[in-house]
Amino acid sequence: MPDVPADTLALQWFSEFIRWTVVDEPYTLPRLLSDTGRELFRRHTATLPRPTDEAGIRRMTANLWNGETGWAMRWITSRLLEQPRGAEPLRVVDASCGIGTDAMLFGRLGAEVSAMDIRPDHLNVARWRSAHMTWLHNDHGPVTFRRAALSHGFSDSCDLVWLREGLSRVDPPGYFLSVVREHLRPGGVLVIGDSCTPAAGTNERGRTELSPLHETFTSSDGRSFGHAFRPALTADQIDGLLGRHGFRIVQHETVHERRSIPESVLRHCPAPLVRLLHLTGAPAHHRCVIASPA
Repeated sequence: MPDVPADTLALQWFSEFIRWTVVDEPYTLPRLLSDTGRELFRRHTATLPRPTDEAGIRRMTANLWNGETGWAMRWITSRLLEQPRGAEPLRVVDASCGIGTDAMLFGRLGAEVSAMDIRPDHLNVARWRSAHMTWLHNDHGPVTFRRAALSHGFSDSCDLVWLREGLSRVDPPGYFLSVVREHLRPGGVLVIGDSCTPAAGTNERGRTELSPLHETFTSSDGRSFGHAFRPALTADQIDGLLGRHGFRIVQHETVHERRSIPESVLRHCPAPLVRLLHLTGAPAHHRCVIASPA
């Protein structure tokens, strides 16, 4: 790899990938998809900036770079640069991959990625997207997509487990965390991005119950999976779950549109100061939590 600092290299690859998903992919991929896949992909692209909106693309790139996506990019790039020749591939598990954006991103870096989801329509689009990118960019690492529930898809050891917007839906979350800890290699990490509650950024210690609503998700082919719907977890709930299941917190931040603020700061801040730190009265977007086995 080039003799370039890991952070610089990661940001370069990251920026190129984000630009491709906004400017190029929406115009070249849809013709390859089924009607169902096109509609699912259309809903995804509707959340992106317009291809001519340079300011919007820069803002999207910065927001993702300042959160858990940027952290994982820097971590993976640094580990790949440090690997001796002939070492085992760096393995990443995307535990709830959706239509595959993050799995493709990590694969583009050169990691070996195993991505899973319970929805076959998501996986179908993810496979087409990954194959499309591999055809266009020959430097893509191996990415495999498979159908599995969050707590039951681990078969091999891995270096990083990625879970975006999924912890509050795992049923039960404790079992999932135990499985992750069992399969992480020495030095491995769990990276979580989860939505904040409406009261994010204020002291939430009074709210301690997870209060899940357990349901069964039945997909179009008739397979059923356990699922939980619960309010987004608070900082204390996430820290408590991780601590009880053998993890230590490496980093815990509340990610706002403009910046990431350590949770250790927010826990002791009065609401007016939190709003000042955020530069707005709107609630934060989500939490970024990095943990490793204790």
